[in-house]
Amino acid sequence: MAKYKVTLLNPDGSVVEETIEAKDESEILSLFSGRDVTLLEYKKDWLLFLREFSFSDLFRRKKISKQELADFCFYFGRTLDMGISILEILEDIEKSSTNRYFQKVVRTLRERITAGSSLSEAMEFTGAFPPELIGLVKVGEKTDDLPTVFLNYAEYLDWVVSIEKEVKQALSYPIFVSFVVVLTVAIMFGYVIPQIIPAITAMGLKEYPLPTKILLWTGKYVRLFWKEIVITPILLIIAFRLMTKRFTKTRYIWDKVKLKFPLIGNILLKASLSRNMRVLAEVYRSGGTILDALDIIVDHVEQNLYVKSIFQKVKENLIVGDMLSIAMEKLGFFQSPIIRMVKLGENTGALDKSLLRLAEIYEDDMKRKIQAMTVVIEPILQLVLGGILGIVALGILLPVYNVISGLK
Repeated sequence: MAKYKVTLLNPDGSVVEETIEAKDESEILSLFSGRDVTLLEYKKDWLLFLREFSFSDLFRRKKISKQELADFCFYFGRTLDMGISILEILEDIEKSSTNRYFQKVVRTLRERITAGSSLSEAMEFTGAFPPELIGLVKVGEKTDDLPTVFLNYAEYLDWVVSIEKEVKQALSYPIFVSFVVVLTVAIMFGYVIPQIIPAITAMGLKEYPLPTKILLWTGKYVRLFWKEIVITPILLIIAFRLMTKRFTKTRYIWDKVKLKFPLIGNILLKASLSRNMRVLAEVYRSGGTILDALDIIVDHVEQNLYVKSIFQKVKENLIVGDMLSIAMEKLGFFQSPIIRMVKLGENTGALDKSLLRLAEIYEDDMKRKIQAMTVVIEPILQLVLGGILGIVALGILLPVYNVISGLK
């Protein structure tokens, strides 16, 4: 995108200048073709970057946080419901925001909407908003219910923020212990053991105890191949990431396999299902159809290719005339509680409430499993650290004990 300075002639005869972003000159012409203004002149503003540049921007994260986005959606929904125009709302948000990047995003929204774009098109143009929100806004524009869309999404983001805080709190101690274990191992094998090995070999023992043999063996090979030990895992991870990005089939297999991992796989699956159930409920209660919701899930929300293919099949079953519960039941992927809750929602006419209840059930279950996983991880890490320190201690003390016993 390039910055252009345009000169416009209003119907009242006044001349105004605006700065807009556009791909090329043809897009500028299309932006102003449907407006009651005359485009007098346009030119690239090559110096705009230098005028807007600030060294503080180099240290700012160019991203809208979930909490900022939740506040934006809540304020936008409330003020829209009060009858205030979109441009006035965006002007107020731009003035009140302290995030320079967010201010630029909101300014771009105003420019695009003023130039004739819809709100969803302007949000998509900025590249700063989540795809699922853009999809929901498109549904809200069709059903003329944008306030509900923004308020529901603000509620959803508040839930996401609370979940992330709980997960971070639960994992903070295991992460700290993991860091201590890695640091201890690095110090032991990088500095302590190489210093101890000459003293052990100088004892002249004919046979070393097993812990001492482990120390001598690891000390020898870590010293010789420490570069390979450090670099090889990094290269393997990079190669694996490239393969999963480059080859769709590889990523599909990986996405399917990781859902079957002990502990973590079940958490990933429940997180995915709870998120998708919420999207189905939010779109449905905002006036959209289940097909609209499935389009948003398949095209924007779901990142796991295996789960994405499941919801794509649900969509295909709906197109041929199945009810949602039947379409899900045919696949054999969804558990019976999901099918029963969806059937209940279809029979009572409260499908959105049933889907939201499902999402809450999976969210609570996911949080319990995360807490259970941290309870399991902590003693495992402590055992690993204790085992390493025990081998080092025995490897040093047993030869000394054998030498002293020989002297006696």
